Amino acid sequence: MPTPEIDAILAAVAESRRYRHVAPTIVARLAAEELPKSKNAADAEKRTKRRLHQIFGAYASPLPYDRLADRLDNTQGDPALFKKVCSQILTQHASTAERLNDLQAGFYQRIFEITGRPTKILDLACGFNPLTLPWMELPPSAFYVAADIDAEMVRFLDRFLALAPVHGEARLVDLVEFTPSTSADVAFLFKALPCLRYQTHDLLRILDAIRAPWLVISFPTKTLGGRSKSMRETYRATFDDLLKDRPWERQELDFPSELVFVVKK
Repeated sequence: MPTPEIDAILAAVAESRRYRHVAPTIVARLAAEELPKSKNAADAEKRTKRRLHQIFGAYASPLPYDRLADRLDNTQGDPALFKKVCSQILTQHASTAERLNDLQAGFYQRIFEITGRPTKILDLACGFNPLTLPWMELPPSAFYVAADIDAEMVRFLDRFLALAPVHGEARLVDLVEFTPSTSADVAFLFKALPCLRYQTHDLLRILDAIRAPWLVISFPTKTLGGRSKSMRETYRATFDDLLKDRPWERQELDFPSELVFVVKK
């Protein structure tokens, strides 16, 4: 239940250029968790923004979404130019910038060799990943649901999906509070679990609730600063431990910038 202290933090975050479009449910939940640990209201606000940095701010900066959407709109009728502009936009988000080289190396081809080519995709905590659609080679009848915690990103992705060669929609979703009830052939959770772990230790509850027979879950192989620090081994062990009580089949795909697990529930 909101309190005056939480309302004050919500108001402060709403004035922040970096975090003002983050789903309010996330801000309120983080504020409620940080208030009991804080010396005063200012300390609680600082702690909440630090948590927001861990789950969001470290990876994304405010962007001119309307101008980016206009650039995509100007490519209509030219699939090659559309793909080129998508590639340029992908460089502006840390997570998808790292994925660009892997896309050229058959990222989705290797995934879909295992899952089959999907006709409905649920992309959770997606960031700019929907802009990799030109590399997926989906049928025009495919449907793509993108979900993220940033309202401005969601608004941009909704415009993007209206221009993309498939049908789709974007939604503002706080995965810790609400896992979409939409069913899909494949659900993506690219580099999302480390961020979700900053919010909850019950990651299995989220995975269990996803209504898709295939989960494609990935982890970064380098820090944002470019160091590997045995991250493949660490995340492999973490994932093994997470799924130890689930009889789910999984296959591992190792890319230079991403460790991918294709999981059959």
